[in-house]
Amino acid sequence: MVANGDIKFKISNDGSIYVGQSDNLSYNAIKQLFILSGNVHIKKVDDNQTISANKVIFDKRNGNSKVMGTENKPLKFILKVDE
Repeated sequence: MVANGDIKFKISNDGSIYVGQSDNLSYNAIKQLFILSGNVHIKKVDDNQTISANKVIFDKRNGNSKVMGTENKPLKFILKVDE
């Protein structure tokens, strides 16, 4: 599946829900990989952690993500840390 334009999405994985937007989204059902690119903004709904990046690859099988920026547009993380 491939979508281009002003994409809004909601992904659930291991009890967590992620919402966001990107310019492009592709999903490989066999590998269970979401590839989000272009002005990616993702928020984890249950704790309001956010990521802004140029590209994010999210693996639903193991919950791992690879987040990438560019030289002119670095990554931005906002994390809530409990003491």
